[in-house]
Amino acid sequence: MRIFLAGFQRLSPNFFVYHLASILKMLESLNTALEVASAILLGLTFIVGTGAIFTSHVLNKRQEERIALVQKDTADANNRAGVASQRASEADERAKGLVVMAETLRQQNIATELALEKERTTRLGLEQSLTPRQIPLIFKGAPRDGKSNVDSLRLFPGMNAIVEVLPDAEARRAASDMVFLLKEAKWNVVSASLNPSLEIPHWDGVTIEHRTYPGVPTPEAKADHAQQAAETLLIFLRANNWDRIRTRPVFPDKHDEIAANTVRISVGFKPSPYFDPDWDKKADKQIEDALGRTARIIEERKRIEELLTAKP
Repeated sequence: MRIFLAGFQRLSPNFFVYHLASILKMLESLNTALEVASAILLGLTFIVGTGAIFTSHVLNKRQEERIALVQKDTADANNRAGVASQRASEADERAKGLVVMAETLRQQNIATELALEKERTTRLGLEQSLTPRQIPLIFKGAPRDGKSNVDSLRLFPGMNAIVEVLPDAEARRAASDMVFLLKEAKWNVVSASLNPSLEIPHWDGVTIEHRTYPGVPTPEAKADHAQQAAETLLIFLRANNWDRIRTRPVFPDKHDEIAANTVRISVGFKPSPYFDPDWDKKADKQIEDALGRTARIIEERKRIEELLTAKP
């Protein structure tokens, strides 16, 4: 250290001045370079800032345009949605109006159909009430071996029938049809005669009399099938749209008036139930229902209709 200091002390002052000047010059050059660099950096900073401001302005402008475009599209969409909603509401109102109109028309059609059906029923009732009583013989298959509309009556072969008829053209023709059908069903028509006393309203229609046996059935009662035959004939006539058909039991004290296995059939004036009061029609219907005849009449009528519509 001492040697270094001793050598340093021996250096001349000019040496220090020269080297100090060199250092200052170098520092000045460095300062100049730094100033130039600072100016360049300042310029670059300005340029970058200006570019950033310009870019930001452009971006903001474009963003504003996009926002304005989106807002316009949104407004247009809202307007279209409003129009669509209005149209949908109007369409809904029209649809409701059409539903109400359709229901009104449906109710009117129902009322019209009911009125037409009532008119048809009334017309058919009037026609049936005025049409003469007739029953044709209907066969399906061979006349003697096939099915016929008198098959139900054939359950009582040999049943005796006494026919009395009012001296009236329509009643006589009705009785003639009946006698023919009873014979086809193998019943034994004992007699067929005119009876003027049947002209009173009490005998209007057809009355079928048969023996009855109250109390415990006796062997004689069991052997007498007249009551079942009379009921079957009643169902047959009602199924063929004859009205005012009734059975009348003959009690033991008058059995001498009619034999066993015999029915007495009285054919009077053709009744006109169409003109009867409603309470009378209702009473007849209740009697048929109470005696269980309604279902049998419908079944027999269906069987006859099947024969009429059957193919040869």
